Amino acid sequence: MATRSYIAIKEEDNSYQGIYCHWDGYPSGVGATLAEHYKLQDNVKVLISKGGLSSLGPTLKESEFYTDRGEDLRVNTFSDSDELKVYAKESWCEYLYIFEDGKWSTVKI
Repeated sequence: MATRSYIAIKEEDNSYQGIYCHWDGYPSGVGATLAEHYKLQDNVKVLISKGGLSSLGPTLKESEFYTDRGEDLRVNTFSDSDELKVYAKESWCEYLYIFEDGKWSTVKI
């Protein structure tokens, strides 16, 4: 069974960009992978720019993006954190991971 999560980054204009991740979204899965392997803002931006994920790996090559299967799951933009949280909840996500000020925070949805 999937543990859905949403991965987002706060932009300089205080908006957020984010993507959906289907598998292993709990803190010891996606949360730990993000904290260990996606520590730099540039790396997080590249990750998010690739669109939604079926699964997140320690590298982009080891991750399974929906676009790799010919599916289109785009990057979403949100005007504020409240809009982001509502979207994550409506997407049946259990966890939201936000990269802000050089670190990850976890929100249980």
